Order: sequence, then structure tokens, then C-alpha cells
Amino acid sequence: MKRFFPEDNMPQSISNMSNMMKVSDIPQENNITISKVRKNSEGDITDVMLSNGEAYPIEKAVEMTKEGLINGVNVSKAKNGREYLKSNPNGTEEDNLSNKPTF
Repeated sequence: MKRFFPEDNMPQSISNMSNMMKVSDIPQENNITISKVRKNSEGDITDVMLSNGEAYPIEKAVEMTKEGLINGVNVSKAKNGREYLKSNPNGTEEDNLSNKPTF
């Protein structure tokens, strides 16, 4: 008895979709980084300015980082489930987001 696999009846282009890369898997050729931050009265980062001069709310910057559009940071998750940006570890605190110039 032949076992049935749904992939057997799918067009080749659809059955190979599981092998497709996500946008975040594609190396980005840009060098866009976070150059400045805006903080609220509690010291939380609310907005970021990128090296290309564009500014975004932190939530949008998180999504852009997930898509591989912003370099030098990664997305972490707080205990309360909120996602935030964190500088990639490199042994120095000088370039941590909290130490960036404000705008």
C-alpha cells in the first residue's frame, strides 16, 4: 500500500515552499544602524533614528529588525512578553542603545 503524502499531489513550486527563505534569512547589503534614540520621561526608548536619517517608533524598528533591515541590534523579549531592541553583544557598552545620542 502506497502511503499518501499531500506533497505528492502538489505542483512542484508549492511543494518546495517549505525550502524557501524568509526575508530575514537573506543577507542585507545595507549598513543601516540606529544612530540616535528618543526616550520618554521614564527613560524608555520610544523612537529611533537610523543612520539614513529616518525616524521610527520603537515598535516599527522591532519589526524592521526582524526583517533584517536594521543592523547592529537584535530583538529580545521581556518577562512581560514585550519585545524590545538590544545592541548586539560586542564587549563594549559605549554603543548600547541607552548610550546613543538623543534626538
